[in-house]
Amino acid sequence: MISIRKSVNELDQKEERLERSIRCYSEAVGGIRAHAFEGCPPIAPLFRHRLEQMEEKLNPRQLARAGDGVKQLEKVSAELLATLGEFSQKSVEVFRQDTANLRDILSILGSSAEALNSNSLVNADQLQDFGKHLEELTQIEDLVVLRQALSERVVEFRETIDVLRSESKATIARLKKDVSMFREKLDEAEMQAATDPLTGLSNRRELQRQIDMRIEVEKGFSLLMFDLNEFKGINDRFGHAAGDQVLRYFAKVLKETVRATDVVARWGGDEFIILFDANLEEAIGRSKQIFAKLEPPMPLQLAERKVMLAIRACSGVAEHRLNESAQDLFTRVDALLYANKPAARLPSAV
Repeated sequence: MISIRKSVNELDQKEERLERSIRCYSEAVGGIRAHAFEGCPPIAPLFRHRLEQMEEKLNPRQLARAGDGVKQLEKVSAELLATLGEFSQKSVEVFRQDTANLRDILSILGSSAEALNSNSLVNADQLQDFGKHLEELTQIEDLVVLRQALSERVVEFRETIDVLRSESKATIARLKKDVSMFREKLDEAEMQAATDPLTGLSNRRELQRQIDMRIEVEKGFSLLMFDLNEFKGINDRFGHAAGDQVLRYFAKVLKETVRATDVVARWGGDEFIILFDANLEEAIGRSKQIFAKLEPPMPLQLAERKVMLAIRACSGVAEHRLNESAQDLFTRVDALLYANKPAARLPSAV
């Protein structure tokens, strides 16, 4: 009898240790999802979504269905390592592409300087110094510092253009073309850094910048956050390509409904945020217009057929308070959204 009781106690202890291990691992996965991907915003949403799926696999109900908690934990561990490895590889590719774009810009400016150097003996020394400055910029790794330095060089470039204006109209025309090309490349690089690649909306970093700018000048605004209901079920039933269709469709509805001055952003996964330059009452009224647009079912194109899919979302809306930090505002809006999640489709407000 004592031996049986001892075996039962040992079994209970093993179960308890396994539960603690799974709980700790789930919290670790959640922490990685929340913080590990901030360094590379263009690909962060994809990897956050993968970790959300891993967290779901560690849910007690999921484990109960799976049967063997130890094997499930080992499987999730292997998936986590593989996902982090893939993120590391893809983030390196993104940074390499950003660096290549900036080096192209420097190459354009350098070519212009060489052309001027060969056509203007009077300003040869000045242009030679300009070319040296450009060579030095290629060694800068920090993109923010590099952009600031490039802006300073553009000012010098314009001064040189003014000096040479009376000497050669043909040279001036070429310089203007090169500067225009430089601006286009710089604008393109900035646009890519501020845009969510799947939906074409502003990304998390751009929304944060817009919010910080308004807080700094004490300009009133409101935030409306959406979370798509049962989005994981859409992915599970129809596949991730169908899920991407839903995200793009939802983004299209938001863009078509808001004003040009509003900022519409994909916050991550199936979460979206609209920044209204408006008070709370107006923001709630405009949110109702968005839900009215979502009433008709969405035509979802599958490989073998087309289905009409009802899009449902919950939301929360809040107006920024004086001296409130962006993080505190996000916390309020997020709490309102999850309070509405069980049933409501229209936002509540505080």
